[in-house]
Amino acid sequence: MINDYKLKEKSLLLSKIELIFFYFLFAAAIYVVYIKVSLALPFFLIVLILTFFSKRNYFWIAFFFLILQAPANFFDYTPGYHLPFLTFIPGLSLTPIDLFTLIMLTKFIINRKHIKFKLKAPFNILLIYSIFSFLLSGIFFSTSLDIMGRFARSLAYLMWIFFSVAFLNEIEDIFKFFELILPIAFFILFSQVYYISNGGVRLISLFNPEANQQLLINTITGELRALIVGFLALFCCYFGAFFLMQFKQNRKRKHYYNIITIVCFLSVLLSATRFAFGVFLFIALLIYSKKLKDLPKIIMFIGAIVLISMLLVKFGIFSEGYLKSSLWGRVSQVFDLASGKGGQIDTFASRLEQLRYMAEGIRGSPFFGYGFSKEALQYSNNNWGFPNTIMMFGFFGFFMFIFLFKSYIKIITSIIRKPYVDPEMKAALKVLLATFAGMLLGYFTTWDFFSFFYPQIVAFDMVFFALSETLFRCVNAEEK
Repeated sequence: MINDYKLKEKSLLLSKIELIFFYFLFAAAIYVVYIKVSLALPFFLIVLILTFFSKRNYFWIAFFFLILQAPANFFDYTPGYHLPFLTFIPGLSLTPIDLFTLIMLTKFIINRKHIKFKLKAPFNILLIYSIFSFLLSGIFFSTSLDIMGRFARSLAYLMWIFFSVAFLNEIEDIFKFFELILPIAFFILFSQVYYISNGGVRLISLFNPEANQQLLINTITGELRALIVGFLALFCCYFGAFFLMQFKQNRKRKHYYNIITIVCFLSVLLSATRFAFGVFLFIALLIYSKKLKDLPKIIMFIGAIVLISMLLVKFGIFSEGYLKSSLWGRVSQVFDLASGKGGQIDTFASRLEQLRYMAEGIRGSPFFGYGFSKEALQYSNNNWGFPNTIMMFGFFGFFMFIFLFKSYIKIITSIIRKPYVDPEMKAALKVLLATFAGMLLGYFTTWDFFSFFYPQIVAFDMVFFALSETLFRCVNAEEK
């Protein structure tokens, strides 16, 4: 048994100073972007300098990952209120997150980090094919500098896999990365409660009066819905809490991790988002499916959600009718889909119509797709997952994604079956496998977890696979 991840308990817990400084920077970023705009560029340049010289790479990966995910609409692009741009030449402007990507790649090269990927073959194939599609779209399809620039950013964020694997290279780094991210779940939930209790006014409107005030309406009841903005940050909190509680070193914080999972689930319920409810529930069931001893915990988990919901009603934040008819009335349709009654879902017909429109586009270039072009943007729809992949990369590229998915599942299941692997490590790998299964569920039914249309999704995928690669490497070291 090696000691790569059997660290002393005190070394695993993130220091309070680090956590306070992390969210001080987060609050300072909000201040300079939305209130003192003239300080935004100097602030981020100082942060980037700190990033370059710091050895706490997990800290800066977590910080810029969070900024990129735009929790509660903060740091999302709106005219006059957005991350500063640094313009080098006309037509070439970089955001702080772009510069962070370049800095981390530079650190990766300077440190000459030698890493071996278990998923090297599928990633290399996808990277080469992505570059091929990028060039193909510029030659054969409609495009522009703006469109090419947008997709070039997504391609650049594929590089997150390299420095994330290199610098989140110990279990301790993964623990601290998650510890930094977890509190954002409270912030996202608070923003949703604020939205509902104030009749559709977004929290960000306190800082950005020009923020879009368009109301999101429940298609069943016509009432308000509090959409999860920063969904992947919340998703990271959800599976991160499950991941951390698998290790004995973290047992003193299990109650905290359970609270995080409850907060995440409440956020999903308040959003009345069916795909998120289905994915979150599916992951929890997979994690606990073979743990009958954890049945009381599941009952307590459900009981806590019910109790908090009752308290929200009691304190007048929501009405009882709103909770029953608007929120639960929508998310409960997930069970209609599971029972083969998809036709009863209120948006089922519109989703099929969207799929038909995408199919028409796919027929125009079925083998290689439209690449990074205007046509790809025109026909894409994030209410569907895998059709977007076919739209961009064609069926040829889609099978490359299938190769990646199959390779990941094969690697992780083969490791779990090995008898000498530590039980805690097996449990952590099962959490990642359950999470990946949830991502595939969303991808093949509704939401695109593997989209190249949005840089924040690309960065999330790269961080997820990097965390997995670190665990694979720990098991390999144990084997040796």
